[in-house]
Amino acid sequence: MQQYDFEIVHRKGKHNELPDALSRVCVQDETKQYEVSESCVASLCEIDDAAYTARINEVQERPDRWRNWKVENGMLYKYRHDALLDPICGEREGWKLVVPKNLHERVLHEAHSVKSAAHLGVEKTYDRLARDYFWRGMYHDVHEFVRTCDTCQRYKFVQTGPQGLMGKRVLEEPWAVVACDCMEFPTSKAQNKYLIVLQDLFTRWIEVRPVRRATGKAIVSAVEELVIFRWGTPELLLTDNGTEFINKDVEKCLQERGIKRSMIPVYHAQANPVERSNRTFKNVHSDVCGRGSSYVGSACS
Repeated sequence: MQQYDFEIVHRKGKHNELPDALSRVCVQDETKQYEVSESCVASLCEIDDAAYTARINEVQERPDRWRNWKVENGMLYKYRHDALLDPICGEREGWKLVVPKNLHERVLHEAHSVKSAAHLGVEKTYDRLARDYFWRGMYHDVHEFVRTCDTCQRYKFVQTGPQGLMGKRVLEEPWAVVACDCMEFPTSKAQNKYLIVLQDLFTRWIEVRPVRRATGKAIVSAVEELVIFRWGTPELLLTDNGTEFINKDVEKCLQERGIKRSMIPVYHAQANPVERSNRTFKNVHSDVCGRGSSYVGSACS
């Protein structure tokens, strides 16, 4: 530009609309790709909804209490704050027309099922409605409407993978599934240092045995005397991956008696339900007998 002789003159933006439009956010009304029919909106003026009418009366009588609500031309509006658009457009885009309950189905149909709506998915259908309309539970209603749409079910592909078969364990009788764990305590007067805890997952009943060492033989003895000889042979024994449970003695006992074994994931102790009972057990004994080895002695002696 150095070959030209020119003078730079400042011109205010309001007098320089054409070039300045490239650097400004467009705030004028855009042509919407979708609109609910005029007849649907007009029917709001003739609505026979007691709750809707009551809210209109409340807003008109006490506007200071319902600051985020207003009534215009007999129709109810609610202000919905938008952190992205409010700084640009002000409050103009925040007022949403409140749709009465008996018009939800009609509005959903025109937002999703008409030809111009193109049967879009849940998120896009909801975004369309949320631009101009509001009612409580609107997202849930949109989700159910799209999920049960006959056309969508016939011609659209399922994009998500099938859900897995994981579910909670179904218990049908007492002592069919037994959870086992070992708790370590300060050594008691009887030189017992561990508590073997066995819990029936059906009744939540707990059997406890104090031992000096947590070994496979001690586990087998506790399972036989506290569970099998008293309540019957369980179908499944649930344990962690400790060496006191994974050894030849325990394996032999389970095979001879036809008991299945299930082990929780490594470093995920909360997968064993008896762990929750262990915490309660410790709290009860410490509260009753006091902290320290005294309550351990009363439990393990």
